[in-house]
Amino acid sequence: MLRYKWLSTAVLLVSSVSMFGQDANDPVEDILGALPKVEGWQQGETRSYGDARLGMSVGFNSEKGGTFTVFVYDKGITNIQDGPDSDLAKEEVSAAKAEIQMAIELGYYEKVEFHDEEIVALSENVKSRRLRMTLFANGRKLTSEIYVYGHLGYFIKFRATRAYEDKASANKDFNEFVKKVADSLHKYKADTEKLPADVGN
Repeated sequence: MLRYKWLSTAVLLVSSVSMFGQDANDPVEDILGALPKVEGWQQGETRSYGDARLGMSVGFNSEKGGTFTVFVYDKGITNIQDGPDSDLAKEEVSAAKAEIQMAIELGYYEKVEFHDEEIVALSENVKSRRLRMTLFANGRKLTSEIYVYGHLGYFIKFRATRAYEDKASANKDFNEFVKKVADSLHKYKADTEKLPADVGN
């Protein structure tokens, strides 16, 4: 199975911030614990980045090829609004584009073609900003997307990479997987005592 190399926000930020231990009762781990088990997708271990502000991530590998990673983090920001409409969510997409450009400079990809950035419905209950792009790596043409939205005072970011497709809507299996992931996170109800006091303000 192919594994595509890429850089995440968390990895790039590790070198530029001071390090803190991850809280043993961090709600980020609880949120990721709500991720579903989906047939055809192998779920990896939860990954921590050594700083509570950088959160955690969980990766999935598809039996049909391709990867999907879920990130939950807050960068130390205490006023992240739910949904995809905030300026903070827009800034996260811009930061992700900059990371892709850096990945090209570091040799992870040969080039990238950025396409539409828009707000899309992942399910009946969840909307997200989505940036679509075409990546070229090791002579292969790949479809990749970044999704960002706010939830429970955190950024939720998905990164998906798979064989090239003309349109995102063409892959029904992938879209159904994204729907299940988004709905599982949406249904999660965190212990309010674990969340920052000003979540949603």
